Amino acid sequence: MLKFACAYKMGGDYNIDDVVCLSRQVKAQLSIPHEFVVLSDDPDLVSTSYITVKKLDQDKWWGWWCVIEVFRLTGPTFFVGLDNIFMGGLDGVGKLALTCPFDEIYMARPQPMALKRGDLYSSAMMIWNGDWRWIYEQLTPKHIKRFVGEEKYTSWQLHRNNCKVRFFQDYHTGFYSYKNDLLRRFNGRVPEDAQIITFHGHPRPSQCKERWIQDIRNRGSLHAC
Repeated sequence: MLKFACAYKMGGDYNIDDVVCLSRQVKAQLSIPHEFVVLSDDPDLVSTSYITVKKLDQDKWWGWWCVIEVFRLTGPTFFVGLDNIFMGGLDGVGKLALTCPFDEIYMARPQPMALKRGDLYSSAMMIWNGDWRWIYEQLTPKHIKRFVGEEKYTSWQLHRNNCKVRFFQDYHTGFYSYKNDLLRRFNGRVPEDAQIITFHGHPRPSQCKERWIQDIRNRGSLHAC
């Protein structure tokens, strides 16, 4: 069965409400049979009839390092960060995961500033099938000291092992950045074909005042408003 996964660690910008808001969107927009899985260290976040909670193996992760644990999950898996809003149906994403070759992986193309820094891939969204646990299992304390975050470590592992990486944006349309696209290019307007909005950096979705953002977070989709 398709797994829709996210990771949430206490002490950062996110909380249980962000997980619940994401789960509402997935439940409302993904008709393909799936399991919503969250890896977390928050004892107050418990499994429900829809949300499956898996405890993080490590409780000392800092920054975004907890994301590396999503590779504990075998595919087909679609991972997304909590800093995303879904505007349209998610069935297209689900089909990408179900048809993803076992020896390939989808990652997001980095934002312009990250590309200038030399970043290869972004882990804001990832899709894989089969078993990719080796990425997590080969992580050592030396890697954590060497790399700024899990994204750079994952990119390094994929590159050194000659893994074929597909850019998510090349196979799924309607992918936009809240800051780079909506605010700067479109003066706050939401493009008609928008399906996924990523909120890299600040503000986080919960900090935005736009009615449409909060409607999606609270009700799962604009169609349900």
